[in-house]
Amino acid sequence: MKVVFLSPPHENLGIGYLSAALKAAGFETGLVIDPLLFDEPGFLRSPLLGRVFSARKSVLARLIAARPDLVCFSVTTDYYAWAKSWASEVKRRLDVPVVFGGIHPTSVPEKVVLEDCVDYVCVGEGDEALAELARAIRDRADASRIRNIWLRRRGRIVSNPLRPPIADLDSLPFPDKELFRSSYPIFDSGYLASTGRGCPFSCAYCCNSVYDALYAPKRFMRRRSVSHVLAELELAVSRYRPEFVHFADEVFNHDGRWLEDFLPRYRKTVGLPFSCYVFPDFVTKAQALGLKAAGCFKVQLGLQVIDEAARSGIFHRPSKNENIARAIQEFRSAGVYVAVDHIFGLPGETEQDLASLLEFHEQSMPDSNEIFFLRCYPRSALTRWAVENGHMDAATLQAIEDGAVQSGLFGGPDIAADRSYARRTAMLLGIYPKLPRWARRMILKFRLFHLAPPLPRIPSLIAMRLCNRPKYDFNALRALRRFVYFMGGGLIP
Repeated sequence: MKVVFLSPPHENLGIGYLSAALKAAGFETGLVIDPLLFDEPGFLRSPLLGRVFSARKSVLARLIAARPDLVCFSVTTDYYAWAKSWASEVKRRLDVPVVFGGIHPTSVPEKVVLEDCVDYVCVGEGDEALAELARAIRDRADASRIRNIWLRRRGRIVSNPLRPPIADLDSLPFPDKELFRSSYPIFDSGYLASTGRGCPFSCAYCCNSVYDALYAPKRFMRRRSVSHVLAELELAVSRYRPEFVHFADEVFNHDGRWLEDFLPRYRKTVGLPFSCYVFPDFVTKAQALGLKAAGCFKVQLGLQVIDEAARSGIFHRPSKNENIARAIQEFRSAGVYVAVDHIFGLPGETEQDLASLLEFHEQSMPDSNEIFFLRCYPRSALTRWAVENGHMDAATLQAIEDGAVQSGLFGGPDIAADRSYARRTAMLLGIYPKLPRWARRMILKFRLFHLAPPLPRIPSLIAMRLCNRPKYDFNALRALRRFVYFMGGGLIP
């Protein structure tokens, strides 16, 4: 029996782990990628270019040629409409069972399971549940009692109980990297790894607030042992010879003891440059120097909003401005590239907030700023806040849960009062670290925020990413390889 994953054009560690679990259970797996050139939710979107470079026919040809017995989708809210469109195509052309898993089906399983194009919904972790479901389908056995699996049976919803999160992550096989690397030559720039699952925090805008509520009182945050992580990376070095490693953990530096054990051993046995995400309040001078000595060349950390009250009270993110400033300074002093995340579009933002943010960066300037627009996702704490405080009506909430709210990176947030202002100030912040000091002083002194030019969205984004990055930038390199490959003939089956 063959299980095929139909996926957007990014390496998905969740799919890698699911494929490894299926192979361990004796199933064959495959992967079909939709390139989504210029038609990617939350990123580069252009209706005209999206139609010109549409790969739907070639993707369908690859899917049919793969001869799947079961087709699986790992679905986020931004890709829910895309997944439903493809699932309907699968049912028309192949008539095989379809499984939806991931954060969106986990958040609103009672809605997703009612879709005619979806046969099964996997809620929460699927390592054990998907293999069990595939076994039941293969053996023509009853699949209606598999924990984590929802389905329709004789006109009613069957919602099975949730199994606890896998306590020992070392018991899982390494993610199936061959699934991606052997299918498309766009996944060999760097090695993507994760040392755990979940996050020590539960920020209101993040999927972890949903997972934490789902698994409560169980702890969703878990971490692999140092030895298990190093064994995977040593295998990767011998098999793939990557130039660098990118750790996808939500907060790589949350456990100081684990990090103190890991870093010297990593430097000795792996020795590759790496990038990671850190929580600024955990950063010390010793930690920054230790990360640098082990090979860390880039960290990304979140400021999100300059107003501490909004950050903690609305976003549920317990971080102080002084700690963020210190973290930026410590890493830059250590010679580590620093990218800082910002979220625009929170209702009530003022020009003074932007002035305070720019003044903050004058004292603690990162190498680059990453700009995101505030998005509300199903069942998140932020969405509940927006509804309770009158920023979101019932129709918008319904649209979000149906996955009908779509936007590009500069497409505007769901609840911002002034989208034009948010776009202009976001562009200004993106270029701010590269402006000469005299220009920054002029902007601050005369409050020239509204003069930020309305530059063309797609060219501006590409220029900002390519011109302001370290040598090894995982996301930029992967995106560049994807566009070069598929625009250069990779659309042809």
